[in-house]
Amino acid sequence: MTFDVDLPIDVGPWGFAVIVVLILVVMTVLRRMRQVKASRQIAKLGDTRRAVVVYCASGVRSAVAVQILKRAGFTEVADLGPMSRW
Repeated sequence: MTFDVDLPIDVGPWGFAVIVVLILVVMTVLRRMRQVKASRQIAKLGDTRRAVVVYCASGVRSAVAVQILKRAGFTEVADLGPMSRW
């Protein structure tokens, strides 16, 4: 069995590396945009002394949110964990 692994266009000897770099640049820009959006949302929460409770379906995003909130100065952050365990 054979597989055609050529790209639809000829990218030359360095083409694959260029494509990988472009993908990494796009991912970095998207990550930064998400961070800016998260910062704006955190600012809307106001007082960092107030208690915040987070949850999500799998528990992964809520665990990340706890870390982000704690780095932003929130001290009372609780994670209810995954909703699938409720």
